[in-house]
Amino acid sequence: MTSEYDKIRCLFLNTLKDKRLIALTTWLFSICVDQANKAKDGWNFEKWKELRKEIPAVYREDWQHKYEFLDDCHSVLSHQGIEAFDMQTLKLIDVVYNAVEGETDVYDVGKLRKRFPDLPKHLTALGYKPVDKRGWMWTKA
Repeated sequence: MTSEYDKIRCLFLNTLKDKRLIALTTWLFSICVDQANKAKDGWNFEKWKELRKEIPAVYREDWQHKYEFLDDCHSVLSHQGIEAFDMQTLKLIDVVYNAVEGETDVYDVGKLRKRFPDLPKHLTALGYKPVDKRGWMWTKA
């Protein structure tokens, strides 16, 4: 699947325009990099950075380097039929993407919060609040 990479690219472009998204993007991209590091033997962020040493860095910040790595994962992993992300990470990408794109409601936050405890903090920063105590659905305040 490549839609997750399209969403990651959109998040990257939105962050370039709105620096308030840097904390959220850094957090999400770090999770994605950790997952992608496990997808294929010999393919990980540290080795990728070593290979890229000779190429002048287009981007200066860590979240931008992580995006570049994830963008390369699109062709190295996804186009080779290797899934980089588990189902919860895919759902996390969807929730963050939908929130950044301004969807009124985002779902499954309660389930994701167990594995990704910082998700509510980031949603709150985007103006979302839980609809009920379980926090399954969050809505734009």
